Amino acid sequence: MPRLTRDSNVTVGTKDYKIEELLKTIIYLPADQIKTFFMELGLKVPRELRMFVLREALRETVIETRKSRLTLADELNYRLSWFTEFTETQLENLLVFFEDPKIERDFLEEFWTDLIAYMVEKNVSSKHLKNLLDDSIAFVKKNGLELPDMKTYNRDLSVIFYDSFGRIDGLAPAKFRPVLYKSSTL
Repeated sequence: MPRLTRDSNVTVGTKDYKIEELLKTIIYLPADQIKTFFMELGLKVPRELRMFVLREALRETVIETRKSRLTLADELNYRLSWFTEFTETQLENLLVFFEDPKIERDFLEEFWTDLIAYMVEKNVSSKHLKNLLDDSIAFVKKNGLELPDMKTYNRDLSVIFYDSFGRIDGLAPAKFRPVLYKSSTL
């Protein structure tokens, strides 16, 4: 199945929506409502989906940070040299570390774009998608347009993700072993 974009259409209830339209409210849903939605569906999501989005959202900032610290022999620059090999937890922590509302918003928009695509691929009914949209609209009407707190959001959603066979925290052990060793023993 081709990757959906923000311009892609999905059927929600009895109407077709561009994903861009759904993102206007759905990115504000708190983790507990998202968790409940997926638990009720009995649907788990591959951890790699979130890791891909986290890497893409953070890539530019990591590159800029490394460039600005090129002449410094510092710990952060060294740790960021392993960015492409980071585990899911390390990526989540990096998102919190940068504390940048633009990165957080980009992450949420791309995360939900890929999450909606995954739900469509797994044949989640348009009725269930409508319930999710209705929940997000009701939440925004009641609470406003405040993005979730990234310090807890990703951690609270962990239960809806699963590791593919032979992976821990999204990576094969052979990949994360040197990262953990070298990034913690300077």
